[in-house]
Amino acid sequence: MSKYPGSFPKPEKAPERRSCYPKSLSAIDMLKLGREIFKRTTTVIDISQFDFENMTWCLVPQQAEFNIQSEPFGSGGFRQTYMATSITRGFEDKTWVVKKYLRQTVENIKKANQTVSGHAKQSIQGHFLARNFAKQLEEQVKAEKLQFGKTFEYKKVFLGETEKGEWVTVEEFVPGDCIKYINNNGDIVLTDSTLSKKAEALVHYSYFKSNRKLMLTDIQGAGYVLYDPEIATVDALDEQGQLQFSTGNLANNAIETFFAFHECNYFCRLLKLEKKGLAPPIKSS
Repeated sequence: MSKYPGSFPKPEKAPERRSCYPKSLSAIDMLKLGREIFKRTTTVIDISQFDFENMTWCLVPQQAEFNIQSEPFGSGGFRQTYMATSITRGFEDKTWVVKKYLRQTVENIKKANQTVSGHAKQSIQGHFLARNFAKQLEEQVKAEKLQFGKTFEYKKVFLGETEKGEWVTVEEFVPGDCIKYINNNGDIVLTDSTLSKKAEALVHYSYFKSNRKLMLTDIQGAGYVLYDPEIATVDALDEQGQLQFSTGNLANNAIETFFAFHECNYFCRLLKLEKKGLAPPIKSS
């Protein structure tokens, strides 16, 4: 299993800190600098991250200051997305996306006897599982020298709590048009490109690697960088009767839907994945 170090963005690896000089200023703006400035346009967020290697959440969050745009640039079924930049060391060299839960989503989460923070954590844990599947596939392709070509990847995602107690997720902005390949209900949206065929192979691969216990769904992204995955488990609820992963988990219905339409392609065969069709989990020896 691939390992991910439990650390925040490394300042020492970041590009040289951007300078704000020279800046063209009017005489009025110059004089403003002679007085204490009280205006504030940033939001302080307590950033926590999931340590995938040790399967734990960090106990000590890091505070980071973000300048979040006032209007969202996108909206999904659960959250709205906002562009953001940061002046905090370690975060200042990238453009970020802050995702905020919709009011209706918050109400639905509470009706399901979940907390927003718990839901966000489960969603991020699912993201890291998807990231690991993608990394495992990449490593297998390299180790076996398969003629697979480039593989997909997922960036890191952080959990955040604002000063007002709002739970958000923070992740690196991925430029480019978002293309959806597979929905979270298992429907295959696109089938006629190399990327769409690789997306189907990744989903099939996740089912195989999980011993047929779950499947990666909601495959979307820009180029070879994916984001916002969902996990469909054979059983939606765990042994305590709690929903696994997030409300986007459509369980066995999504798995059956995917295999009803999936035709194993060149990349599936290259990975030696079994022909389509459901099968019971393989018993451990």
